[in-house]
Amino acid sequence: MQFKYLIYLLLICSCLFYCKRKPKKSIDQLATQVKLFDKTDYIKSHISDSSKILIHDFGSLIDTTTYASELDTIAQIVARESKHEDVLYTPDGILYIIQEYGGGNYPQDGDLLQVQVETYTSSGQLIFSTNQLKQSLQFILGKGQVVPCWDQVFKNVQEGSVFTIIAPSAFSYGKRGVKKSVPPNTILRYEVKFEKIVTPNHPKDKITPSMKVNEEKKETPKSPIHLPDFIKIK
Repeated sequence: MQFKYLIYLLLICSCLFYCKRKPKKSIDQLATQVKLFDKTDYIKSHISDSSKILIHDFGSLIDTTTYASELDTIAQIVARESKHEDVLYTPDGILYIIQEYGGGNYPQDGDLLQVQVETYTSSGQLIFSTNQLKQSLQFILGKGQVVPCWDQVFKNVQEGSVFTIIAPSAFSYGKRGVKKSVPPNTILRYEVKFEKIVTPNHPKDKITPSMKVNEEKKETPKSPIHLPDFIKIK
């Protein structure tokens, strides 16, 4: 009798795990928006005109030699992540690995998102963590409030997902870097927990992303949030 209950329990757990892992779109459907990882194709990945404009607006400039070298480095990093099946990348070489699919919707430009994140260099040095702030980070998607790789990748990831972004420097902090925190031309790795879509499709002029206000200290909200403002070294 106990054995029968154990079988039932295992079946229930398996179903729950499968449902939790299953994306609303299949990997094949997602591959029409992004590409499944293949080392050869990945290194041949090119920069679109729209991305050049985006990077220019962010204040970064692409050095093609540096970019090609970084793509090769990222491909080597991913080779060490071969245990993950769901490895995807954008046409610009921004790679992301899905560890856990959420059950929510895919966000759109204009949505206010809430996330937890830890940022590392490719060598594993911690650059920034929302744990240092003791609260989540909020930003409006597609408005240039965060690094360009976030605006690209989050559109293809479900609410509630846990995933990793590995981006060439041009889509993070570029050749400028961040003073005392991120050296120029640094590949960054973002470990992300996409907590929720706070406000879907809300007009930019009616809502401003901000950290939670500490009412006891009567702090005024900071906005809009740009990730570099909060980077600190432990």
